[in-house]
Amino acid sequence: MLAVLLSLALGTPTPLRLADLLREAREKNPDLKSATARVRATQSAISPAGALDDPMLMVQLWNGPVDFSTVPLMVQVSQNIPVGGKRGARTDMARADAAMADADLGQKQFDVETQVASAYFDLFLADRTQEIDDELEAILKVVLRASEARVSTGKAEQVELLRAQGALVQLRSERETAIDHRRSSWARLSALLDRDPTAPPGTTTRPGVLGTLPDVAALTERALGGRPELAGSRAAIQGAQAQERLARANRIPDLGLFAAEMHTFRNPMGVSDFLFAGFQVNLPIFFGSKNEPRIAGAQAHLVAAQEAARALRNRVAAEVAEGYAHLLAETHQIDFHHQLIPIARQAVRSAESSYAAGRSDFTMVLDSQPTANVTIGLTSNDNYSGPVDYNNAPWFDWGPYLWASGNTPRSDFLVWCNNDSNINSPCFQVRDFRFGDASQGFYGDLTHPAHSGQGKAATQILNFLLQSPFTQAWIQQ
Repeated sequence: MLAVLLSLALGTPTPLRLADLLREAREKNPDLKSATARVRATQSAISPAGALDDPMLMVQLWNGPVDFSTVPLMVQVSQNIPVGGKRGARTDMARADAAMADADLGQKQFDVETQVASAYFDLFLADRTQEIDDELEAILKVVLRASEARVSTGKAEQVELLRAQGALVQLRSERETAIDHRRSSWARLSALLDRDPTAPPGTTTRPGVLGTLPDVAALTERALGGRPELAGSRAAIQGAQAQERLARANRIPDLGLFAAEMHTFRNPMGVSDFLFAGFQVNLPIFFGSKNEPRIAGAQAHLVAAQEAARALRNRVAAEVAEGYAHLLAETHQIDFHHQLIPIARQAVRSAESSYAAGRSDFTMVLDSQPTANVTIGLTSNDNYSGPVDYNNAPWFDWGPYLWASGNTPRSDFLVWCNNDSNINSPCFQVRDFRFGDASQGFYGDLTHPAHSGQGKAATQILNFLLQSPFTQAWIQQ
């Protein structure tokens, strides 16, 4: 409540919560309002269905002379009384119609709540997708700057820079797709809530989930007892039974009662008032061609309603079992994803740092995104600390990419050479880094560059520190 008041005071959209949206949909959804009105209409029809017909009042000039010397006026009241259970059958049929309308309201509410939840989760997923895209964009921008630095120093090919730029463009395209999904989800949600779709939506909040899931038997029993469509099928059976009873009752004649009083005005002869009373019945003589087909049709409707209810129960039970299996599998997948997400994030950071340091190519950075499987091989070149298990011993550093395969030049012609290389070696042709210097006592230690390579190494290290986003803030001060 405090968050709602604060958002109203600040003029910002209220945060969206699924429970609040479901409550709002029950109150404001136009389809639910229409279904509720139909329930009221059918419930109002129950009492009239079993009521007697209105009595008939007849006033007539009866057997009077044409000269009106006397005026015999008769007043008659008649009432038709259905017998044989017709009124009860009609009442039960009206009750069944009301029950089916109520079941239709329950089904409509179930459908609306499902659509609200689906639209909300789509909106929630779009919001989370945008957050992840923002995080990935920050990573790709770092990789893009690193690739630009590597290409500018000749340590990478132009294709790596193009890949980084293409990946960034693709990510922005995916963000536009997420924005489109968010707009469409809000449009569906606002229609269900009878809101203005042009109004800005609030931020979504993480919905609560069940702590434990009941077993499938309990869920099936609950569904068979509470699903609105099953209640509607039971009402349809009751309506068909009432229709059959009414068809059978129509074979019994209805009773019509009447009473009348006649008064003769200007009567010169004694008695002027007369009473009449009697009854009448209809004769169902055409039952073979009229009533029996009605009974057969009502029985067919009853069988159809019963079999439809049986099929519906089977379908509901199958839906519960299928939905339970899917939910159980997705729950396990969510658990696995919760285990994989931290690993994937660590893999992305490691690949980003490795790429910035020049120890991997851009493909490894792309493959280490959270949706991919990442394999990072670790090796060691420490030959001075005893025997090395090259399958398990890790090796990690942070800095410019200075590795080369001995006398084999890299694409930028960088090589590492020993001072005792012969004159035909690439070392004497390229004259790049050397890891030995006899005059300084470092000859052959396979670690330190000679004087001819120290300047080159220092320059690359300085450029790396100036260009790395992790060191720019303090190295330039």
